[in-house]
Amino acid sequence: MARLRGRERQRLVKERQEVARKESVKKQKATNAARKQKSKESRAEYFKLRRQKIKNDPERHEQVKEKERARYHRRVADGKIKKVKQMTDREKRQVRKRRRDYAKKHYQNEKAKREDELGLEQPRNIPKHLTSQQEKSYQSKTASKLRKIKAKETREKINGLKLQLQRVSCITCIKCICDRK
Repeated sequence: MARLRGRERQRLVKERQEVARKESVKKQKATNAARKQKSKESRAEYFKLRRQKIKNDPERHEQVKEKERARYHRRVADGKIKKVKQMTDREKRQVRKRRRDYAKKHYQNEKAKREDELGLEQPRNIPKHLTSQQEKSYQSKTASKLRKIKAKETREKINGLKLQLQRVSCITCIKCICDRK
């Protein structure tokens, strides 16, 4: 009987240890994921500061540019980079298409940033059922809304500055009998 209790006790202890180990692994994974995200952000900040330091130092900037030039020439010599002269027509079309897609994506991202800065809450994607003519008019409408919002903000800013100027001139003026303070 005592042996059975001992074996049973051992089994329970092992089960508890296994559950505790699994929980610690879960916690460790969660902390590792958070640490990874934080390290990505800090690495990005580190490299941003590093590039800024290099740009601020003219000698170092020249060294880095020279190093990049040498790397480019080495890659061209190895055949990893082809010049346009060496490409076939098909390769040229593929490269141009990639560049167009990249430029389009970049433009859309910049446009989205500008809209976010203005606080414009609109759907970013154009409805798919529109024809090309309707699409252009849709885009021009959103652009005109952006211009109107920006113009309104500018007018409000100008009016606020005018009021401040009037208040300052009224306070400094002795002869002015003005209610504003």
